[in-house]
Amino acid sequence: VKLVELLLGDKEDVLTLYIYDVSLDDGPVYEALSYEWGENSGSIPVHYEPDDHLLVTPNLHSVLRRLREHDKPRTLWADASCMN
Repeated sequence: VKLVELLLGDKEDVLTLYIYDVSLDDGPVYEALSYEWGENSGSIPVHYEPDDHLLVTPNLHSVLRRLREHDKPRTLWADASCMN
C-alpha cells in the first residue's frame, strides 16, 4: 500500500508530501483520510518527493494544510492520492 508523509512547513510554504510503499504485514501506523475526489479541473499541485508534483483537489489541499499546522509530520493514507 502507498502511504503519504505530510512534511512540516510554514503556513505559506507549498505542501510537500513523501509518498512511499509499505507492506501491511509490517503494521504501519497511519491516519486514513477519505474525501470527495470530484472533478480534476481546479486541482492544486503539491510537491511530492522525489522531485515531482501531484494534483490534489481543493478540499484535500485544505485538510492537508490544517493537518500540517501540528508540530510533527503526519503519516496518512488518502484515497485517490495513494491508490494510483
